[in-house]
Amino acid sequence: MRSDIYCRIVFLIDEHHTWIKVDNANQYDVCSVKLAERQVPYVCRTLALRSLFRYGQYPKGSIWQIPERELDLALNKLRKNNKGFAKRLKQGAEHISYSDVNTLVQSATYGIINLELSDY
Repeated sequence: MRSDIYCRIVFLIDEHHTWIKVDNANQYDVCSVKLAERQVPYVCRTLALRSLFRYGQYPKGSIWQIPERELDLALNKLRKNNKGFAKRLKQGAEHISYSDVNTLVQSATYGIINLELSDY
């Protein structure tokens, strides 16, 4: 993922968060990827998110770590399925909206996390 897009995602979560915030955007962890029918470990940047208070089934302080690869896969999927998003992305990372970021994170976490970003 391009660093300007990643930084924009982090910025929008920080600016528009409601119940979850960025805990660490520059964390590197060992992840795994499937290559030739086997899992191969590799080091990747991970976006760590933390809940600010109890929300639904998640207690205060819950932490989720989203590998950059998952965000990248979600970005490519959204680009293919949403022509408006593809057009905004082509114009530059600064045109990505917080609703795009909410959709990206929800897709990258397989529907587990809905950031519910807002202008409030």
